[in-house]
Amino acid sequence: MYNFNILAGYNSKFLKNSKLVPLNLARRRYPRPSLHALQQALHDSIAFLIVRHPLERLLSAYRDKIQFSLPHTLHQKLGNEIILKYRKNKQKAKGPGNKSTPKNPRWPTFSEFVQYLVNIQQKGDPFDMHWTPITHFCTPCQVDFDIILKFETLQVNKYSFDLLPL
Repeated sequence: MYNFNILAGYNSKFLKNSKLVPLNLARRRYPRPSLHALQQALHDSIAFLIVRHPLERLLSAYRDKIQFSLPHTLHQKLGNEIILKYRKNKQKAKGPGNKSTPKNPRWPTFSEFVQYLVNIQQKGDPFDMHWTPITHFCTPCQVDFDIILKFETLQVNKYSFDLLPL
């Protein structure tokens, strides 16, 4: 989101100090296109999708949004809630007196995070978009993509891009 916001005209100092959600900032400058605009864009351009292995995506989302969450964010709050529900020693993820140790980190462990996801799934509650399976919101079978690339092989697939008349 950072790069989209820079391209949208926000400067890095503003983005660093802003309390606004980066996605909401980007959507102010890049509103969702209409169905007609999407269909036209698919017709007039090369449509591609970059996907990654579902477990790689899940681990990446955990690291980015839970393990290394920024202070005072929704994801840090969620991390605290996960700890309170799934950890035997209920240490919260904030406060200077809470020292992080390998056996008791200040963030949820991956195992605690997975327990949370299983519980959410069993209750039928929606997932956060960062760990929702890609097929739930990208619908690759309903869009006639010209290219579908795997994130794990982007360097190898760069050759394909070099062959395209872009």
